Amino acid sequence: MADKNRLRNKMIRAWLYEYEYDAIMEHCNEHNISLSAFFRNTLEESVRNTPKPVFSNDDAYMLFKELNAIGKNVNQIAYKYNAKHSGDNEMMIELQESFTALLTLYQNWIDGKED
Repeated sequence: MADKNRLRNKMIRAWLYEYEYDAIMEHCNEHNISLSAFFRNTLEESVRNTPKPVFSNDDAYMLFKELNAIGKNVNQIAYKYNAKHSGDNEMMIELQESFTALLTLYQNWIDGKED
């Protein structure tokens, strides 16, 4: 059987709307390429142009843990500050610094920067 000798042995199928099918077939006819070649070229180009993730899953998990720890510290400081009901500026400054550190860490993660 000829199929056993095929180098390409995986098939992908997709359902299309009539207008999608017509547009693809028109493109194939205009460029004198097969439907298979069109899909292979389109998929290969898409894979090449897809940006790689800035962080691995492990990196994202570690960042999540760090952000969570900073968030807990901010909550503890805010609780202590609110419990005192005094104008303790030192504690308020500590709260603001912790919150700023949290926001900076998060923004660096969004921007793809490392420590």
